[in-house]
Amino acid sequence: MKASGVVAALVCSIGFASAASAQKADPLSEKAAVYVSYVSETSALDGRSFKNAGELNDVLSSIGSYKGDQIGTGWVAYSSMVAAKQPEFRKSVREMTASYGADVTSANIKDRKWNAAKLDGGDAALKAVLQATESDFAAIQNSSDHMREQYYVLEKHGWGKSVIAKNDKNQRISKIAGVRAGGRSIDPNLVTQVSQSRGLLSDTNADAINLAASGLSEAASAVKLPAMFQPAPKPSVQNASFSTVFNEIPRTITGTATLDIIAHDAGGTMPATALIDAELARPTSNLSIINNKLVGDVLNLDACVAATRAEADLSPCLAAGTRDVKNTLSSTFK
Repeated sequence: MKASGVVAALVCSIGFASAASAQKADPLSEKAAVYVSYVSETSALDGRSFKNAGELNDVLSSIGSYKGDQIGTGWVAYSSMVAAKQPEFRKSVREMTASYGADVTSANIKDRKWNAAKLDGGDAALKAVLQATESDFAAIQNSSDHMREQYYVLEKHGWGKSVIAKNDKNQRISKIAGVRAGGRSIDPNLVTQVSQSRGLLSDTNADAINLAASGLSEAASAVKLPAMFQPAPKPSVQNASFSTVFNEIPRTITGTATLDIIAHDAGGTMPATALIDAELARPTSNLSIINNKLVGDVLNLDACVAATRAEADLSPCLAAGTRDVKNTLSSTFK
């Protein structure tokens, strides 16, 4: 992926980031970029056709190589960036920080003593998250439906009917698992794009900010980016909310957004990922539970591939695998 010249010019002209800092990766952007990459790849399957088994297997290898826990953690990081862009929420965070100090505020957020979701603007921030991710989940579902239907197209081709030898099948699974075990490597240019989007926390020059946000959708040619990077209107979720079963997730998202705003303002020393890291260290946290389920979803894809007979059978495996990930993430809503 390559950032467009328009985006680069806007970022520099508004002062969102210097040329040096724009290239400097940060942990929150790196985590969010995994989710952005996953949504980009899966949503790009919608409407895609396949000319041979090699193309189908390349897609399987790429999508199957994501670690489930990286997707879940990435979604929370991405959601926190969406939440942090809401003006009323930012204002409340800055007022709180002005009253108690950056370090005290950060420590209480990280230790879960204060719940940023209850701040003024917290509800609007979470609605924005629901809107953005609902759009992403719909795109993943559309791709899943398409890949399920593709089976009936692929099975008519000679290569689609070709039986996969057991040894060949095992080698494919081992290759995917090997890449996944090391953690998915994300294009540094995409990480930079995500990092630059954090500069949109500025409350000045609103028109230019909107242009820059819209321009991010041009940053990768022929790739569908998640809703956070799209200027198009998002679906209404006025009646949607987070499930009470996962009531820690809104706290983690808005808490991370709070730390991100403080870090953006250069008023504190705590990293924006501190709360996410603390939640990952708790085996019983909502985030850990979701990630464990996502790890299982990914392993189910391996099991599906192991049970296939012919090349065309891989298409329903991709359909089921992407659907399962979407369902696990969307289970946090009600």
